[in-house]
Amino acid sequence: MVSTSTKYLLLKKGSTQKNNCSSFTILTAEEKILLFHGTLDYKPNLDGVDAILKNINPFLLTNNNFKYKIIICGKGLPSVYNELKDFANKNIIYAGLCR
Repeated sequence: MVSTSTKYLLLKKGSTQKNNCSSFTILTAEEKILLFHGTLDYKPNLDGVDAILKNINPFLLTNNNFKYKIIICGKGLPSVYNELKDFANKNIIYAGLCR
């Protein structure tokens, strides 16, 4: 249930190739937004995504007082990453290509 006394940001995810529908994520005013944007089939950028998934986010998850979401944007994420769906419950949002 969404509180009326708290400010929220509604983040719209772009259309996916599979089902051509949009999904939404609600962010509270207390949550910090950490943004990573880059072409994801470029190895240095993909290495950055791997560092976020394997090192940075697990570290941030250990601090229960730090409210955040990591938004990863960009085209070319390899299919083996499954649109980062395995990380959705770990404060990771894959927004795809943002225009």
